Amino acid sequence: MQTEMLRGKLGPPVTGTNEFFNREEELARLIEKITRGESVYISAPRRIGKTSLMYKAGEELTREGHTCLFFDLEGYDTPSDWLSKWFVKAVSDKETKLADKVSIILKNLRNGMGTSETLTEGFLKGLFDTSNWRDIGNDIFDALVNSLEKDKRLVVFLDELAVMIEHFKDKKADQKTEADFFLSWLRSVQQKHCDKLSFVVASSIGLPPLLNKLGLSGRMNSFSTFSLDAWNHETAIQCIHALARGEGMAISDDVARCMVELIGWCSPFYVQLFFDVLKDECRGRICTCEDAAKIYREKVVCGQKGNYQLNHLEERLRNSFSKREYILAMQILSYLSKTDEAVAGKELAERARSEKYYVDSFQNIMHNLEHDGYIKKLENGWAFQSGLLKDWWRHRYGDM
Repeated sequence: MQTEMLRGKLGPPVTGTNEFFNREEELARLIEKITRGESVYISAPRRIGKTSLMYKAGEELTREGHTCLFFDLEGYDTPSDWLSKWFVKAVSDKETKLADKVSIILKNLRNGMGTSETLTEGFLKGLFDTSNWRDIGNDIFDALVNSLEKDKRLVVFLDELAVMIEHFKDKKADQKTEADFFLSWLRSVQQKHCDKLSFVVASSIGLPPLLNKLGLSGRMNSFSTFSLDAWNHETAIQCIHALARGEGMAISDDVARCMVELIGWCSPFYVQLFFDVLKDECRGRICTCEDAAKIYREKVVCGQKGNYQLNHLEERLRNSFSKREYILAMQILSYLSKTDEAVAGKELAERARSEKYYVDSFQNIMHNLEHDGYIKKLENGWAFQSGLLKDWWRHRYGDM
């Protein structure tokens, strides 16, 4: 059943009945995978709703009596940093059930040193260092799994896993070795508690391309892949109507259809971005298809708000690639934005070779751009996934 009224939230993950829209089928499939014992990697382009789906699945599973934990790993540089901060919060926060579950670990680690009430935050953090995080992590998961009720699962949602792995290279350590050590440990925990524990992993940058680049593709083979795509046009139209009702507006089917045809590939983020700009421009008057097209050209593609909301797509490339790879990625996207025809991979590869790029470097760039929703592979070549992103990119970077 579709939501009759939707309150838009542009940017942050959505939660709650009046914000979460349409993903009922995907939600049911994800929960089914988890409850039958699988660990899952959510594969999807950026800003497609991965994090929102994870939050919603956690809400539903919690209502069913399962224990769900959500971690945004983007803010952590190392596994020990993540586990130590989690441990400190769990023991210190008396409002959470984790305090009782994890306090038993303290008795195992430092028998006679005191209780969770008397231990300081500094002492708790001091339990962790670069050498023992794995052992204490094992103790944490052992305690949590052993505390579960019969027929209930521990579900650990790890968002932005690839971003944390990217941080490893900034810690003066070998990124591949550190990533291998962490992912191998994660798999060992999963296998040890497979009857009670599921991990659900996602990231705003492609995890498979990153692991392939590091030569670690096999480290995630115990996870089943769950694909999440953009909305079809009819669903996007329904969303626009629900957003309009939430704002007390009326938008005709013709206008909504004009909007989704301009967007092309209807990522929830692109739909909400276009609507958010349109509502500010058309509030208090009837909006026509001509109005929608003008707002798209002047405010979304070329306007300040569109640029502010979409500029992160260029910044992500800068952060994801080496300097030379970033330059080539920008050149490829600029070239594709200026043509209405798909461009053969052979032609793009030849352009890369002329700039002295290796074949594997070019292939990794294309894999990343495809995985993250910038481009798609057609029968006759490569093209932008989204008409909206293509038009914005041509305006912003088309002269590169």
